[in-house]
Amino acid sequence: MNVLIVDDQRLSRSRLIQLVDWQGLGIKLAGEAANGQEALEKIGDTDADLILTDVRMPIMNGLLLIEKAREQYGDDIGFIVTSGYDEFEYVRQSLRLTVADYLLKPVDGGELNAVLSRIIEARREQTARQEAQLRHRQEQWLYYVVEGVFEGDTALMEAEAADAGFVEAGRAYAVAALEPDAGLGADVLASALPAGAVRIVIRTRGAWLAAIALPAGKADDAGSRCRAAGLTISSFEDKLAEWPRLIRGTIGRTAEDGVRRSTDGRTDGQTGEQADDVVAGTRSGSFANRGTEADSDGGYGGIGAERPDAGMPDIRQAMLEMKAYIDVHFRESLTLTELAKRLYISPGYFCSLFRQATGVNYLEYIASLRMDFAKRLLTEDPSRRINEVAELCGYQDLKYFRKLFKRHHGMTPMKLKEEAQGGSPA
Repeated sequence: MNVLIVDDQRLSRSRLIQLVDWQGLGIKLAGEAANGQEALEKIGDTDADLILTDVRMPIMNGLLLIEKAREQYGDDIGFIVTSGYDEFEYVRQSLRLTVADYLLKPVDGGELNAVLSRIIEARREQTARQEAQLRHRQEQWLYYVVEGVFEGDTALMEAEAADAGFVEAGRAYAVAALEPDAGLGADVLASALPAGAVRIVIRTRGAWLAAIALPAGKADDAGSRCRAAGLTISSFEDKLAEWPRLIRGTIGRTAEDGVRRSTDGRTDGQTGEQADDVVAGTRSGSFANRGTEADSDGGYGGIGAERPDAGMPDIRQAMLEMKAYIDVHFRESLTLTELAKRLYISPGYFCSLFRQATGVNYLEYIASLRMDFAKRLLTEDPSRRINEVAELCGYQDLKYFRKLFKRHHGMTPMKLKEEAQGGSPA
C-alpha cells in the first residue's frame, strides 16, 4: 500500500513520516504534498492507495481534496484526516465523505499506526482486485506483443507496457520459455529472480512464455541463476523495443512447433499452404499472421457466418465494414480476439489488415473513439462523475481509464472537468 501525506506544514509532514511504522506495516511512502491541489496531481502519478491529509490548507483544503478524489478515483483510495481543530463541522463533513478516521493533532504514533493497521486489513480484498486487474492488463499486453499487434508501432507497445506497470526507469527486460512444465518452470523462475522483479506468464503459440522486468543492476546475476536452473532465457536488454527480437530468439523453435500443432487437423477451412505461410512468418520474425491461436483456449470459433477466404474475397472491404461496426459499438466490451474470430484470423493479422485498410493501429483507433467520447461527455456535462463516464466508454478499470485519457488529451479527466466548469478547483 502506498501512502501520500498532505499537509501545508513541512515539519508536520516530517513528523507524520517519522511516526509511521513503514516496515512493520509493510507500506511505502508514495510522496508528500503541501495542499489538496498538489495532492490531486500526485495521486495518479504515485499510485497512492491511502491519503493522510490535514484539513486546513491553502489553495485546496483537505475536505475538498477528499471530495474531488472520491469523484475521480471512486473508492480506490482511503483517507485519514488530521486536524488541530476538534470542530464538529469538520468531523461531520469527514463522516459524510466516508473517511477512515479523524485524528487530532498532535497525532499520537500508536493511535496512527493502529488506524493504519485496521485500514490495511480492511482493504486487502480491494487490493487483491486491483492487482488482478493489473495482472490481466500485463498478460494481455504480452499476448499482443507475441501476436504482432504492436508490429510497426513501438511507441504504442511501450505506452501500453507503461500503463500495465511493466516499464520503469532503470529496468532491464528478458523473455524466458517455461515449456513443457509451466507450473514447475514458473516456480523455478520465481526462485531465480530477485525480490521486486516483475514477471508475466502466459500460454500462447503452444508454449509457456514469461516476460521479466527487474532492476538493471541485478540482470546479470538473475540471468545466470535462471540458466543454472535449466531455463531458456534471453539476454537482458534495457530497451523494450528489443522485445520482439527477444521472443524470436527465445522461443522461435517452440513457437514454430506450436503453430504446426495448432494447424494439424483443423476444420475451419485453413489449408496446408496457409499453415506453411504461418511457419514462414514465425521464422522471419513476423508475428502478425493468420495461423496462430486466437487465444489460449483454442482456435477461431467464428461469430460471423462467412470467412473472408470463403465468402469475402475483398479483405480490405471486410476491414472497412469492421471499422464501421466498431464506430457504432465502440462503447461496448469489444475485445480484439472476438473481432478477429469474426473473420477467422489471428489478432495480429487482424491488426495488420486493419492498419493497411485504415492507416491506424486498431488499439489506438478504438481508444481514440472512446477518449473523444469521454471528453465530449465531460465537456457537455461537467457534473458527471468520472467513474460513470469511464463505464459509459466501456472501461471498468478506472485507473487504466485515467491513464489513457491523460495520454490522449494531455490532461486528467478532473482537469478537463475544471476547465469545462470555467472555475477554480479550490
